[in-house]
Amino acid sequence: MHDPRRIPLDSLVLLGGSFAASVARRLSTLPGLRVIPPERSDAANVGEASPEEIGRSLHVTCVGVCSLLECATGFDLRVELVDTLAERLVAEERFLAGSNEIAALEKQAARWIAQQLLGPFTSNSHR
Repeated sequence: MHDPRRIPLDSLVLLGGSFAASVARRLSTLPGLRVIPPERSDAANVGEASPEEIGRSLHVTCVGVCSLLECATGFDLRVELVDTLAERLVAEERFLAGSNEIAALEKQAARWIAQQLLGPFTSNSHR
């Protein structure tokens, strides 16, 4: 049965430096999702292109933008998912973590992205 909340996106590139690269590695193990690592988007010379332009250039249906800020109490992460075919923001989330919880933050962000793209069944199977 089709879940109307599921975003019908099957390929993703994450932007946002080394943190995004770590999350992309976690997501790349999931079946049914083609993940382009951030370094490939750098090699494609996307520069200041919009998420929609990046999606067309890399042939992906979703662009994820990770913005990680370090603050006095730890980390503040914002993740946005853009449907490059419909050219619209489809999901966004904010995560907070303590300064010694970066690995947990990566896992939490990867789980949330997987759930947005593939559905809730991925939450128990994702490491």
